[in-house]
Amino acid sequence: MWRFAPKPSLIVSAKSNPGLHTSRACSTSGYRIVTPRSLTPVGAPQIGTTHRLAAALEGTVLHVFVDGNLVWDGELDQEALDFDGPVGIRSDNARLELSLFAPPQTATRPC
Repeated sequence: MWRFAPKPSLIVSAKSNPGLHTSRACSTSGYRIVTPRSLTPVGAPQIGTTHRLAAALEGTVLHVFVDGNLVWDGELDQEALDFDGPVGIRSDNARLELSLFAPPQTATRPC
């Protein structure tokens, strides 16, 4: 999650709501912050600018990039790796123009 305000930061979290299968049932619960191995501070984007937020999973290690620069690097635990659901984007209180590129999914669990 690239937080813009009140303090810009990049946070990786894993969400798990065993037994729940809808967004309404899951709501905003079940998030657990993943501790990075390395973290580079990122500022908030300026209005009208374009940025690229990308992530790559290599084995159990997640790499997160902003504009091609590695800004977060860390090991995912088994609970995060056992995830079987869709990839998506969550945004709060922002007007965004987005393009999402992710591998095809076969799972139907929205939470």
